[in-house]
Amino acid sequence: MKRIILLLFIFLATSGISQAIPPIPGIPANCSSTSCTPAIPIGTTEVDGHANATLTPAQVTGTTIHNVGQAAADISLTLPTATKDGRFVLMVGTAQAANKWRIRAAVTDKIYLDGTAGSDNGYVKIQGPAVGNWLSCKSMKTDAYDWICITGDGVWTAE
Repeated sequence: MKRIILLLFIFLATSGISQAIPPIPGIPANCSSTSCTPAIPIGTTEVDGHANATLTPAQVTGTTIHNVGQAAADISLTLPTATKDGRFVLMVGTAQAANKWRIRAAVTDKIYLDGTAGSDNGYVKIQGPAVGNWLSCKSMKTDAYDWICITGDGVWTAE
């Protein structure tokens, strides 16, 4: 369902429809009379995520994180503690059929993958990332803040 809604946003934003686009309940977006911007925007700043690292708040605020150059090894990116401004997209640019690329929540944070809560300090991964797979994540207010991630393409799983 989420993929259909995202595809609808993309279609509407690129179709040249000239009438007002009504909001979809539960799916926030910035819409004008002729176009919409999805609620979780793709960042314009690129962050290199091809090696194990602990990310900073700036690296998960309006960014696109890629794995270009990932060697034949499993990679883990540890997220900083979630805050209200966190939002990023993971984009696979290097295929690694025998390995995984994953993000890990901070010690007291969870990652909600497609609406299902993971555990504190848990992982979300893609096994055998293929070029073009992606995952969109945003911080969300819970007891403090946690992360919510929506699968764009590929099979992403909680670990």
